[in-house]
This record gives sequence, C-alpha cells and structure tokens, in this order.
Amino acid sequence: MMFVAKNNGQLLCTLDYTKDILRTLRQSETFVCPCCDEPVILKVEHQKLAHFAHRQASCEAGFSERESAQHLQGKAQLYAFFQRFMQDVELEPYVRILQQRPDVRAAQYAIEFQCSAISYERLVERTDGYTRQGYVPIWIPVTRHKKLGWQIISLSQLEKACLQMKDGLAYCITLSPKEEAFIYYSYAMQLSTTKFYAYVMHMPIHEQQFPFYAPTPISNDVFIQLCQKQQHMRERMLLQRLRFSKEGVQDNVLQLAYTYYGGIMRIPFYVGIYVPYAHALPIPPVDWQLYYVIWRAHYNKTIRQDEAHFCTFSGIEQLCTRSRQALYVYEDIVMTTPANEAVLFQAMYDKIVAPQRNN
Repeated sequence: MMFVAKNNGQLLCTLDYTKDILRTLRQSETFVCPCCDEPVILKVEHQKLAHFAHRQASCEAGFSERESAQHLQGKAQLYAFFQRFMQDVELEPYVRILQQRPDVRAAQYAIEFQCSAISYERLVERTDGYTRQGYVPIWIPVTRHKKLGWQIISLSQLEKACLQMKDGLAYCITLSPKEEAFIYYSYAMQLSTTKFYAYVMHMPIHEQQFPFYAPTPISNDVFIQLCQKQQHMRERMLLQRLRFSKEGVQDNVLQLAYTYYGGIMRIPFYVGIYVPYAHALPIPPVDWQLYYVIWRAHYNKTIRQDEAHFCTFSGIEQLCTRSRQALYVYEDIVMTTPANEAVLFQAMYDKIVAPQRNN
C-alpha cells in the first residue's frame, strides 16, 4: 500500500485530497506506480486512509502490499507534522540510486517510521545510504511502552540505535499513531543488554516542535537519586543472575566474581554503573565493567594504552566510536577508586552530566 502514484506524469498524494474528490478521480483517471510504472488501484474506503495498491505484487522498489494500518497512519501523521515546519515535504519519495524510499522526506531529512523488526545490519546499511546521498536520516520506532512514568522497559536493537543523548542521559523518541503522540523514553539508564530504567512521557503531535523537543535537564540531586535507584535494581538483578543464570557454573562472569571477590554479590559497588553509550557494547554493563576492573588490576593498563588487549580479555570483538566513548568515561570515573557510593555518584555527575551543561 502507498499514498503516492503518478497520474499523467504528475505525482498525486491521496493525503492531499478529500475522499469525495478521490472517488471522482478514480472514475476517470488511471494511476501507475512511480517506481515500476505498473498500474495501481486507488482504494477509497470508509474506515481506512485512501491509498494505492498494485494489481499484482510485482514491484521490487520496496513497496509492501502488507503494510499495516498503523504504519500508514503513522506516515500520514508525520507527513502532516513536517508540513508545519517546512514547505519541501514529500511522502514516499523513491530514491532511485538507493532503490529505497523513506516514509517522508522533509527538505534534507529522510524520515523512517519503523513498525516491524529490522536487523542492525540493515539499519546501518539504509542509514549509510541516505547519508551518502546527502540526507539526514531520522528513524522513529513505533511506541511499544505506553504506560507513563518511571519503569523498567526493554529496548529493541532499533530503539537502542535510536537513543540520543541530552546532558549525558539517553532518550528515545517513538510515535504512537493511535494516540497521535510522540512517546519519549527519557533519562534511560541501562540495567542489562536490553533492559533500561526510564521515564516514559507523552507529547501530543500538535505540541511537538522541530527540531524535536529534548527532555529537560535534571539537577545534581535528581541524578544522584537515579543512580541510587539504579544501584538498587542492579543488586536485584545480580541476585537473580546468581540464582537463575542459564549458563549455571559455566557463567564466566559468576566465575570471575567468585575467583576475585568471593561471589557476584561482593563485586565492587562501582561495577554495573550507568555510563553514556554503554548500550553500544554487546554485553551488559556489569559484565564489561567487571572485566575492566579485573583487567586493570591484573595488567596495570588503561584502555587508552592497550584497547586491543582489553577487547581480547573481555571477548568484545571490536569497538565503535560510541562503545569506545563509554569505556573511556568509565575509566575516568573509576581511575581513582571511589571511597563509597556518595563519592561515586558525585563523580558520575561531574564526569557525565556537568561537562554537557557547560558546553
């Protein structure tokens, strides 16, 4: 299904016309796909958005005949949203050199509203393609967590890739077509590979701005309260791992914790803390931070001195810019071993949040 087709060589978007006008056009006009030039049918139904559909599913340009109503509704909302802020806005434009079509193009921005699962490799491939052609890609996942307030949420690969930073704290913008609202996962602190402690907030589309609103800064005291909460949840997750680890006695982290500290519940309090971009690493914060603390004590090295050796020791195949930044920040925080949690949390604020406020 798609909103745009060619009529007499000109592009026609169903969202720009009323259903009555479209019904009239359907009686006298013919339409073809802007990508494959095959005939398409204009469908104007009472309860659905008017759209075009191929007579046969033969188009190889990326048009899906099984596109969900949720995806269609979200695209329509984003199309209308960006028209509030700029004139040069297209729906479903075909970028022939890439054989791709963003859901919406607004000036130099290529906007993708993603409702289905997408592999990280495919995400990177499409993002790089847009960037090479001079577009600024914006990925907006569909909202999966609608309960508002502080809570533990799970983030998909796409959602983690869409995390942005504001004052050293992560947030992700999602879209809920049903609620006609952007849903934010704000101040997200990572607990495991997929679980985050975050504040879920609701912003109606008509109240949103572009560039998109970023969460308001939090104070030193609130940041420390967040760190305390995260530390409490860390303790619970360590206990669960001790009791229910699927790897059992083969769990390398449990083995290391027992060898060096007498057990996972006795590891240093500064192992498993929040640092920006830690979600770019393939293993949970507790794992790579425990590897780091043991590696540094055993070899008396820093990551800046011997990154390759740390990666070999921890089993991390390679670092990207973001994961390397996470390691550097952690190294700076624990370089001088914090005396207690209060000192640690203040050091985290000074290293993570305060520098961003001063920029």
